[in-house]
Amino acid sequence: MRVKQGDTVFHLGDWCCKGNERGAPGSPSNTKARSWELPLNGKIIHIKGNHDGNNGLKHALEYAVLKYGGLSIYLVHIPPTMLDSVPPGCNLVLCGHVHEKWKYKMLDGLPVINVGVDVWNYRPVSGVEVIEEYEKIKKLEKLKKHENRESNANAGIDQAKKFDPI
Repeated sequence: MRVKQGDTVFHLGDWCCKGNERGAPGSPSNTKARSWELPLNGKIIHIKGNHDGNNGLKHALEYAVLKYGGLSIYLVHIPPTMLDSVPPGCNLVLCGHVHEKWKYKMLDGLPVINVGVDVWNYRPVSGVEVIEEYEKIKKLEKLKKHENRESNANAGIDQAKKFDPI
């Protein structure tokens, strides 16, 4: 069992779409969100998504900032496109919204991880998995910077050889 009864789950938006046809079978439209939640384990904290406007989800947050694993993590549905829209001091952004388009991207040096089930084998992502992914990204980005520095240095040497007056 991935989510246990005492766990806390942060759902990053689009819990269930608006309109009666999208709710749990037999549920009135004003209780759809709760009807999908009832059979699941854990306490679910909702971050509001762009499809959560008319589905009975009454207590969704716009965003949250958590301290976890030594990081300050910004939880939001739609990934930020500018660094100044991220609360100061955050080391990591977790988002949904983009489905299978990408698993992570960098925003001016800040990792943004898509925790949508589309890229995580259709299951919730644990805090440990998030931290592991963050560490992998940091190592990969450090390696890319190193390779770019070497590539630029070699390009400089090649340019110098072309213009060697001797």
